[in-house]
Amino acid sequence: MTASCKEGKIEDLSANRRRESGKIGAVPDLVEIEGRLFAERRELLSEFAAMALESDELSAGWQDRDSASEDELREVEFTRRDSRHRRLALVDEALIRLREGTYGVCLQCEGAIAAKRLRSDPASTMCIACAKATEGTTHFHTF
Repeated sequence: MTASCKEGKIEDLSANRRRESGKIGAVPDLVEIEGRLFAERRELLSEFAAMALESDELSAGWQDRDSASEDELREVEFTRRDSRHRRLALVDEALIRLREGTYGVCLQCEGAIAAKRLRSDPASTMCIACAKATEGTTHFHTF
């Protein structure tokens, strides 16, 4: 059985299958996690709307600033928007894993992600050991 979402509620959390598989230990309350993920998603989408308005305002006043200032502002805006897009992708992927019944499974080693880590960041994709191992080889963010 897999988790399925209907009108924002998880109908079947597949607790027995997760316990039997041994892949997921004490996963935090999945309904709470789902709510937190949807709330973060709404917040990120609101931020995108606000950033679009800010961008329009910056563009409207470009003649009042020198080009170096304008370039710096655009770079900061681009970096911020890129970071938020990456975070939205992580949140969306976590929601998909919730629906598929694979939430809480490390994408690297397929072991369990600690419940404490999932409570801290519901969009976590790796267990602590894999995250630390990846930290030295790729650009790793903690949000």
